[in-house]
Amino acid sequence: MKEPVEAPAVEDRALAGMTLAVELSGVTIAYRHHVVLDQIDLEIGQGEIVAVVGASGSGKSSLLRCLGGFLNPTAGTVRIGGEVVATAETSLPPERRRIGFVFQQFALWPHMTVRENVAYPWRTRGVPTAERASRADELLAQVGLAGFEERSPTTLSGGQQQRVALARGLAGEPSVLLLDEPLSSVDAARRDELQTLIVDIARQRNLTTLVTTHDQREAMTVADRVVVLDEGSIAQFATPLELHERPANAFVARFMGLNVFDVTVIDYIDGVLIGEVDGERGRIAARVIGYSSGTDVVLVARPESISVVPVGLGDQDGVVERAVLVDGRSEVRVSVGGIVVRAFELGLPQRSIGDSVGLILEGIVLPSEDGAHR
Repeated sequence: MKEPVEAPAVEDRALAGMTLAVELSGVTIAYRHHVVLDQIDLEIGQGEIVAVVGASGSGKSSLLRCLGGFLNPTAGTVRIGGEVVATAETSLPPERRRIGFVFQQFALWPHMTVRENVAYPWRTRGVPTAERASRADELLAQVGLAGFEERSPTTLSGGQQQRVALARGLAGEPSVLLLDEPLSSVDAARRDELQTLIVDIARQRNLTTLVTTHDQREAMTVADRVVVLDEGSIAQFATPLELHERPANAFVARFMGLNVFDVTVIDYIDGVLIGEVDGERGRIAARVIGYSSGTDVVLVARPESISVVPVGLGDQDGVVERAVLVDGRSEVRVSVGGIVVRAFELGLPQRSIGDSVGLILEGIVLPSEDGAHR
């Protein structure tokens, strides 16, 4: 098992004066010799939107299923609204947890109308037919599906089915809403629209919301804070800005799409660190603040903190390998002696493949992970 990661100080600041809605203490989930979640400690405040990210198999869905009551912890305690809902010995069933769950594949019943799907949680609680139909229609209007009440879910688009699943997740006035990769089956044209809808509804209801995703951009867009999972352990739990500017380690930095290099330091002159990358690939120079010592380090540089300048005016020269427009800015990839550096520039691409350019890197230095690539 990995050593548990100590929660950063930012968590205390974020929760100052906030009522806790979700608490996980030492939560472990294991199948025989395979550990899915390893001693997870997590505190989430009322009304917070938290994204849970990580590679496939990192434990994202298991964490949500444990909160939802579909998976029991091997060890540890789960609290929702201060109430213990699960330990290794006991577990409150899903219907008694005031949880709304939106599944990755929608899980809508094709033999029911859209209204009946949304109203189902109230049906299981014995709410009268007319009342639950009225409540369902209100939710459908809120998610933009007024007029679709009598339709079959099978006649709807993926984005519309996801709206139905979201409305059903909100039925029963949950205290916590769980969404398991809710936009993975939705086309790109509808993704931003549904992200906005989820955030708007969560804010209006002051609804604690956890959403899993493998998409770093989606997590940064919707979340107040982000849990980064690495093989069942929390690598970092922080705001999107802090993850981007102060990643806890190389794994988080790579997940955030930053430039990450394992460097053996050769020299450090006037704030410029010069190092050998991976021992063989070549040299790189970066302007870093606060470097004190250490032979092997991890150099991290945000793409937007890298300046592409004329040859000879930077700290190193390279050749443009790629220049494309991405999300309204130019992404330029420059090869420096076999090392590829990714930079962002404002506006349309001004570089062409094969252009010689100079680079000025501004970065941060993290402790080496024993020289190992992750």
